[in-house]
Amino acid sequence: MGIKGLRTYLLKKGINFPEEIPTGSKLLIDAYGFTFQVYHDFVRSAKPGPQFGGQYLALSDYYRNEITKLKATFTLEFYFDGSKSKQVKSATLSSREDQRQELWLNLYKLCTSTSPRYRAKPIDVDNLPTAALVIETLRCIVSEFDDITINECEYEADQEIALACRRNNSGTGVKAYCYGNDTDFLSKARET
Repeated sequence: MGIKGLRTYLLKKGINFPEEIPTGSKLLIDAYGFTFQVYHDFVRSAKPGPQFGGQYLALSDYYRNEITKLKATFTLEFYFDGSKSKQVKSATLSSREDQRQELWLNLYKLCTSTSPRYRAKPIDVDNLPTAALVIETLRCIVSEFDDITINECEYEADQEIALACRRNNSGTGVKAYCYGNDTDFLSKARET
């Protein structure tokens, strides 16, 4: 979820973020964030209706294509949240659960509404729940690539990604970048 307003604050203080990542760099990817972004891109492009849920083969192909595009330019490492991550961020999980319930309510309304006016509205996929197995689908696709590192974190991946980026960039050589739109990376890079 990130820290609300942190990116804007840092930009005002003159701390800039790279507009373009140099070819050959290492991307440290939060699997959950990647899944969320690619899944929604997939749903927007495929335009499946609310009956989505079984198109995992098409989603797999979409993941594979997105990863192949990134691999053509960068070295990739994926970080998956661990089972203990729920203990670390209970407030965030509570907020996400509230959001999830709202998304399921939207789907319920869409499927049960008899109002022609409601049914005539365009479907906004960002207001519908994510399919159940998208993260597992990504894990299977990533494991197909021999040259992609998979990191199964004990806790939440954000801190592991931030620390790996910091460690990687402390010396000379190929630079690493956190791939995501989550400002948590910025706060966790200094934690030990």
